[in-house]
Amino acid sequence: MRFGFVIALVATVVFAVAYQQVTAVCQVPIHYRLGSIDERFAISADEAKEAIVAAEAVWEGPLQADLFRYDEEGDMTISFLYDDRQANTEAEYGFRERLNSAEGVNNEIRTQYESLTKEYEELVKNYEARSTALDTRLAAYNAKVESFNQEGGAPPAEYAKLEKERVALDGERTELAKLASNLNTFVEKINQVGKQGNLLVEQYNHGVGEYNETFGQSREFTQGDYRGNEINIYSFSNKAELTLVLAHEFGHSLGIDHVDGRQSIMYYLIGEQPKDLALSETDTAAYTAVCTEVTLWDRITSVL
Repeated sequence: MRFGFVIALVATVVFAVAYQQVTAVCQVPIHYRLGSIDERFAISADEAKEAIVAAEAVWEGPLQADLFRYDEEGDMTISFLYDDRQANTEAEYGFRERLNSAEGVNNEIRTQYESLTKEYEELVKNYEARSTALDTRLAAYNAKVESFNQEGGAPPAEYAKLEKERVALDGERTELAKLASNLNTFVEKINQVGKQGNLLVEQYNHGVGEYNETFGQSREFTQGDYRGNEINIYSFSNKAELTLVLAHEFGHSLGIDHVDGRQSIMYYLIGEQPKDLALSETDTAAYTAVCTEVTLWDRITSVL
């Protein structure tokens, strides 16, 4: 009887201790260090560290937790390994830069076309106003001439006035003819600019289509990976993308798998996350699921 009582007592004590035991799934903070950086990446060690710190902040800021810590003796290494993925990224960047340059030229041509069109419209208004005024003056002149002719001729003084008006009308008619010729030349110039603009737009749209077909689709997170005690970065097009890739791999280092939601840091595709990186509700829920401290009793009761 005494033996059985002792066994029961020991079991009760162990159970009581287990009830109080706390289990932390995430072993944080994760101590990391910067590993090698292939010289073909256009990034210095200091710039890499800045991106890493920014990626830390994506998690630590909203969660108010010390999750990652830089340590020269850290167990986890972050390295930059150059391969064909970065070569493709650089090709994409070059293609995008050419498109941006072409778009700039298109905008300049469009601005020139709009400016010429506006100037042409002003010239047409001026031409039409002067032409109307000339018609009015010419009608008045012809009426006076006809009136004096019916009276047998104009007095010398009136004749001099009429002659002066005739010369002025002829001069205005000549000026309007020149203006009409200039307007026609202006139209030809506008049409040339418009034709050039249409050609450039067609070429630009073709380039955009080619870019979208080659690079435009959302890509899986292959720019980096997490392998237990190391994060390897293979490609990035700019600092913002590098920060996103690092934040994604930091999530994996915490034990978080891919989640739903195209704007989530831990979504399996890259491309639709916001420019101002922030954890989505799904990211936060995933962190809570794997990193929140729970007691063994909580674990036991959760499956009962």
